[in-house]
Formats: sequence, C-alpha cells, structure tokens
Amino acid sequence: MYMSCGRPSAAQVAWALGFAGALIGSLLILRHWQLGLLERLGLVALPVIAGVGYVWAVVADMRRMDELQQRIWLEAVSIAFASTMVLLFCEPVLRRAGFSALFTSDTIAMFSLLALVLALMFSTRRYR
Repeated sequence: MYMSCGRPSAAQVAWALGFAGALIGSLLILRHWQLGLLERLGLVALPVIAGVGYVWAVVADMRRMDELQQRIWLEAVSIAFASTMVLLFCEPVLRRAGFSALFTSDTIAMFSLLALVLALMFSTRRYR
C-alpha cells in the first residue's frame, strides 16, 4: 500500500511474499522440469491461490482505513484501471503501427503498476 495511506498489515506482507515466492517458484519449476498434467495444474493453482489471499488481505486493510484514505485508493485504482483498459483497447492499433514488441504480459503489468503509483501520488496530492 502507499505509505501515506497507512502501512500494510503483517497479513498483507505475508501474502505478498507468498504470492511472489509461489509465482517465481512455479515459473522456475515449469521452465526447467518436465511435469505431468496434475503437477502443472498444481503449480498454476499455487500462485493463483496466493494472489487471491493477497487481494483478500488488501481488502481487509482497506476496510480499516478511514473514509479519506478509502476515497484516495478508490480514485487511484479507478484511474489505473481505466488507463490500463485504454492501453489494452488501443493495443491492436499500436501493434499494426509496429509497436508489437511493447505488448507482453510483463510490460502491461508494469504499465498497470506504474499507473497505480502515479494515480496514488496524484490522488494523495489532490486531497492535501
């Protein structure tokens, strides 16, 4: 969470670390080992479950925020989501214009994260 809107709880940090570990571990195992269908499904499910736990912890933390902090986060998430949707909807046009190398899941995720950070900075500053 953004520092001016409260510190993350221990549960949120634990779920975030678990999600990151499960994601990195699953990617490494899937890249280097040949596994059966059930093992691959388990490795796919592991980061999804940890990601859902992280979202649950974030929502629980947001419920403990005061109204102004909630309003800042709602505005920031709305801006970031809308920005990411505009990027995704414009993606076919940008691909045809020769920018196809920019559209990987990694770059779109980084754009979304950057949009959230910038929107949080904008929203926090707006309500000072």
